[in-house]
Amino acid sequence: MCYSIPMKRQLVLVIVLLFVTSALSSGLDLVSVDSYPTELSIAWSNVEGAAFYDLYLDRVPVKRVRDGLSATLGSEHAPLEAGRSYEVIIVARREGDVDLASIARSVATAPRYAAEFGLVATKATACSIEVTWTMIEGADYYDVYLDQVAMGRVRDGWRATIGSNDDPLSSHRQYEVMVVARTRGDRELAFASAVVETGGWEGHYRWVNQTKSTNKGKATQLDFRVSTIDGELRIEGLYDQWYDLFPLVEESMIGHQFDYDGKSSFESAYRNNVQTFNTTSIKPVWWKVVSSTSTANSCTVDVRSRARGIEVVTRSTYRFVVTDEGKRELHFTTTADGIAALSIFRSPNKGEEGVFKALMI
Repeated sequence: MCYSIPMKRQLVLVIVLLFVTSALSSGLDLVSVDSYPTELSIAWSNVEGAAFYDLYLDRVPVKRVRDGLSATLGSEHAPLEAGRSYEVIIVARREGDVDLASIARSVATAPRYAAEFGLVATKATACSIEVTWTMIEGADYYDVYLDQVAMGRVRDGWRATIGSNDDPLSSHRQYEVMVVARTRGDRELAFASAVVETGGWEGHYRWVNQTKSTNKGKATQLDFRVSTIDGELRIEGLYDQWYDLFPLVEESMIGHQFDYDGKSSFESAYRNNVQTFNTTSIKPVWWKVVSSTSTANSCTVDVRSRARGIEVVTRSTYRFVVTDEGKRELHFTTTADGIAALSIFRSPNKGEEGVFKALMI
């Protein structure tokens, strides 16, 4: 929970923080505070020129936020004390630890038990729903349901997340979430429910090459545009213009063979894709889509092509994920069977393990 600061630096910070909030309060404010029994979820306003925000709890440094304007204080492994007031200090700084603005507020965690049972909040992403509730005395566990289907049992807790990147809910869909407080023996004490709608994957995603390995300058940046049409995902890629990448062809054209040098929009889309990710000078003679499928958070296209008398199948996969920070990403991969796999350009960026991880912009 804490990041490391040298002891001398900590002593100076404690002294400075006694005065800094009144001297530098301009331009920084708390936007929202969500209080839970063991956590505080806070958000603050942006300060122009700030490179990061340092967070203190009762004058102890707990977190540095570089990319965002929100944070959670407390966790399952380092919980806060229920029903207690804490002094939260936020200091906006630019590189070199130069203070720009600060603010201090007294914020209390929620009591461990509430007089009445109810849902506190529901937060939805494109693939999941997080629900929190008040805990009541006498309850041994809380059973969570989605559209009347049991999702799990939470013992001595106040939060549950339904859905994930690996087991996603459908985007843009309304779900009924219900939580039932029970004692041992499954005796029901109380229940609460709410209708929650998940978000979507729409937007502009961009991958930027951070290395000098660019496949001869052809892969310095990738742009994807995602929309939903009649409930189905549509993915476009930017080359000399925007082209449909998924679906690459209409369903009626699956299995039909096309010339590599064809002039239609979908033929141009395929050709641009090959030119970007093929590391050799070998060009297919013909190609055809043999499969086009999608799930709640992924789209896959299988293409069979023929070059120099050899037929290969390549698979392009577009997988959508939500990061731990709540940001949406599009992860793109292309694979091939046999020796053709050696000719495919993969992401050279450190930490991406060959996957093109495009960020929402």
